[in-house]
Amino acid sequence: MSERKDLYADQSHIPLRFWGYSLTESPARFANPDLVQQLTNPDIDADEASFYLWGDVGRGKTGLAVAYAMTRLAWDNPDVMPSSVSYWPVSRLLREIRSSFGGDAQLEASIFKECRAASLLILDDIGVEKPTEWMQSTLYEIVSVRHEERCATLFTSNLSIAELNARIGERTTWRIIEMCGAENIVHVAGPNLRDRA
Repeated sequence: MSERKDLYADQSHIPLRFWGYSLTESPARFANPDLVQQLTNPDIDADEASFYLWGDVGRGKTGLAVAYAMTRLAWDNPDVMPSSVSYWPVSRLLREIRSSFGGDAQLEASIFKECRAASLLILDDIGVEKPTEWMQSTLYEIVSVRHEERCATLFTSNLSIAELNARIGERTTWRIIEMCGAENIVHVAGPNLRDRA
C-alpha cells in the first residue's frame, strides 16, 4: 500500500477494494465512452463540477464514481496535500448519523462537518433508503450546503431524477439538478457487470 493510499484510505472512506480504480480501465467504459471522456477531461472545473450518475444495478456507477475520485487525486500537485474526498453510501451515512442520537452529538457534528468540508463528496446509492421526514430533512441539510457553496458532489443512484424526486423530496432534488446541470445528469447504460463475476 503506497504512502498516498495509507494517508487517504481512512479519511476518504473509500473501500479498499476500489483503490486503484481507473476511469480508462473501468469495465463501464465500453458502454459509456462519452461519460468516461467527460469525467477525464482535464479542463473540467473539478472544484465545482457535480454529477448525477444513474442506472440499473451493476452498471458500474460506484466504480466510475470512485475512479473519478482517483482522477481528482491525480490532478493535484503531488507535492501538496491532495484534495479531500469523502465517500459515503447514503444508507451508511444516515445510519451513522442516526447512531449518534441520544448522546453523541460530537459524532453527528463531525459527520456533517466532513460532508460540508470535502472538496469532493460522493453520495453513493442515494434514494435506496425508505422515505421518511427525517431522511428527507437530513439529506436536504447536506445537499443544501454543498449547493450553496458550489462544492463538487457526485451522486449515484438506481433512480432517474423523476423517481428520486418522489423518494427524497422536491427541495433536495432541485438542488441536485441545479448543481449538476442537465449535461452532468447521466444515464449509465450497459450490461450488468456483476453477471461477469
